[in-house]
Amino acid sequence: MSQLGYCLSVQRCECKLDLLSTNIKSMFDECFPSISVRVSNRDPPFFSSLVKHLLEQRRKLIRRNSMDTSGLIGIQTLQEKINKLIRDSQVQAVKGIFEKRNAGSKSWWSTVNSLTGRKSTNMPISSIISPNEINNFFLYC
Repeated sequence: MSQLGYCLSVQRCECKLDLLSTNIKSMFDECFPSISVRVSNRDPPFFSSLVKHLLEQRRKLIRRNSMDTSGLIGIQTLQEKINKLIRDSQVQAVKGIFEKRNAGSKSWWSTVNSLTGRKSTNMPISSIISPNEINNFFLYC
């Protein structure tokens, strides 16, 4: 007996509703499969699971396409969408931080400095590798 025939043969309303719910859920799962994305605690706060999924799609597109015009347009469109999602997420994060810190300009500037890295103590690249080694690498490639 088909699903529709079985549904019509059921007499109780609750059974029909359960059957309808089950069918809708199975169709939804078939049309919109769940996507698993690995989220790490080292990811920046603006990296949502959607951004990570789109980055993976972009990586696959880059690997698969032979940089023709249509492939480049698809990659560029996807990159613009990713950039917009990241910007929107960053704006929301900054708004949330500023709403939490409404104590005054000092706390605002400390937030700005931490977000932009303006007063961070980064190690210069020349302390890790000498500029001569980098130059020699490119000279003798």
